[in-house]
Amino acid sequence: MEKILIICVVFLLVLPACEKEESPPSDKGDITVSSEIFGSTVYYVNGYSFEEEKFIPNLNSKGTPDIVCQNVLDKTGSVIGMMISAFGVSSFGFYKNFESRSFTEAEEFFSGYKTVEVEQFYPLSDTIQAGQVYTFRTTKKNYVKILVKDVRIKNDSPLSDYVEADIRYYIQRDGAEVFDE
Repeated sequence: MEKILIICVVFLLVLPACEKEESPPSDKGDITVSSEIFGSTVYYVNGYSFEEEKFIPNLNSKGTPDIVCQNVLDKTGSVIGMMISAFGVSSFGFYKNFESRSFTEAEEFFSGYKTVEVEQFYPLSDTIQAGQVYTFRTTKKNYVKILVKDVRIKNDSPLSDYVEADIRYYIQRDGAEVFDE
């Protein structure tokens, strides 16, 4: 019985030394961003932080998203699309590098896009559509290339219609103007 007790004590002393190291955030991923509104009295959407690799509410949160999505409305107030806005300083933002109706062409451009080519950053994207490739610059001056894979208008929210977009991204975390993937 004493041996079992000693083994248990040794095990409990060694266990903290075996803690898993936190891995750094991934440089790439596939995510779904949304303009869905949450809350009943205060409306907010979940933004996304490429820097922290996570979704962050854009209202009263303990973090700052890099991007926030917003609906594009027609004259009657119906949701017809979505734009993505840069959350932060206006000198950072989006530049559309490529657009094609062929997703294969857009994916090839995205894969072959290695050096940042930007004329000027804008705080808002165009109305996003599948087959677009954007360069985004974060407030930490890192570059992200974004491929819009799919866009869907959703009408299943109790608050309002919204849009979802599937995107693939790659972030260059050292501020270099060369994507090293």
